[in-house]
Amino acid sequence: MKARRLPGILTSLFLLAWAGQSLAGEKQGNPFGELKNFFSTIAPPAGGHEDEKPEDHGETGETAADVHMWRYGDRTLADLPELEAYVNSVAGRILAVAGLKGTPPHVYVAPDHDFGAFTLPKGGIFVSLGTLLALDNEDELAALLGHEIAHVKLGHHKKDAFQQLAGTLLKFGGLYLQSRGSDWAARDYRKVSMASWAAEKALFPAWSRTQESTADAKGTDLMIAAGYNASAMVSLLKKVRLATESRQEVVVVQPASLDQLGMALVTSLEKELSREHALAVERQKAIRQYLKEKHRKRPRPMLAKLSLKQALERPETARRVAALHEAHEAAMALALGKAAPGQALGSLKKALVAGEDPYVRMLMFNLQLSINDAGGAMESLNRAYASGKAPFTTYRVLAEEAVRHGDLKAADRYITEANKIFNFPKELLPVGIYVNKRLRRFVAPLQLRCLASGDQGLIARCNQAAQI
Repeated sequence: MKARRLPGILTSLFLLAWAGQSLAGEKQGNPFGELKNFFSTIAPPAGGHEDEKPEDHGETGETAADVHMWRYGDRTLADLPELEAYVNSVAGRILAVAGLKGTPPHVYVAPDHDFGAFTLPKGGIFVSLGTLLALDNEDELAALLGHEIAHVKLGHHKKDAFQQLAGTLLKFGGLYLQSRGSDWAARDYRKVSMASWAAEKALFPAWSRTQESTADAKGTDLMIAAGYNASAMVSLLKKVRLATESRQEVVVVQPASLDQLGMALVTSLEKELSREHALAVERQKAIRQYLKEKHRKRPRPMLAKLSLKQALERPETARRVAALHEAHEAAMALALGKAAPGQALGSLKKALVAGEDPYVRMLMFNLQLSINDAGGAMESLNRAYASGKAPFTTYRVLAEEAVRHGDLKAADRYITEANKIFNFPKELLPVGIYVNKRLRRFVAPLQLRCLASGDQGLIARCNQAAQI
């Protein structure tokens, strides 16, 4: 399986397409058609899913809150317990010398093939499978985790910079998606994918230049103290630079196929990627200089190549990794125009041989919509929901479709469950107002929340829902 390479961002953008599907505005063209009585078969149980047990991934209640944020950003977790345990064992060596107070961070593996990692406020560290496949040894993994743990140790989430989201990207990403409404026929995958990626970058923003540099230095200190070869930090940062370059190459070729608003989005993405690339080059040079000045006489143990390889080749892990790789290749082929939707869908179905996966199911959902397979799309959505680990989009689309089919009780249960998991997301306010008003409930608190958001588009949709 030729998976040990840096994935192109086009795949990542495509995989993130469904992150934007739930941001639509008005209902224009409904691809689901008349699916009479369908929702009576998929309505959630009255008690909802009991899926929020911290022990599912060995995490704490604190980092479980980050999992909710991750899923709110329309991301999922990979079902790779042995690989996740291995990654956390490497993190454990770093944590043993980090001197952190309070609840220790926990590392999760995400199923996508983008290159990167995110650390969220409660100590949840999310590393993509694509990143793990691109690493050459355990020392590079230690460098990655040392960098992320350094963000926690240095308290970067407490700084104002973390709160300053990528406003321009979010603005254009949201506008582009809303301009398409629910007219699914107008939703070109590449266009919507870039908008979704922009929205994701706003939800999971990049660190500042200073924060990245200090985390590189502190992460290097930690990995040396833990007994790893610090040259891996240099090679890791080279991979970061190469990944950024591949993203730039894809975005640059997009404008010809986009409208004016889409081109504005691409311009914003180009600027952000240019900033990221310049920072990646600077970071690589800076860490070389740091090693010369601060750690010239450091130990240089052998790079631990075998342990990472063995972790990836354990039978059950290898089987699931191969399945996710199958999904990745199907998405890549479709995004590059090398496969028809039906062919890609067949590959995605093969990926489910290793077991149900909400990530794969949501990819199938979008592909099935594109070929007007309404029944198949709803089945995929339902299967993603049934996993108990579905992203936020799943709940929102199910609630909105239940409303379209007049099943207010089912819609109410989806909304209630999503509110519990995702801490009352504002995106559900319009449909929540509509459902509660039809159920003759008091909706003033929901309307006040809409007004308090200051989001004029959201306020307009809330007002419209209240008048129906």
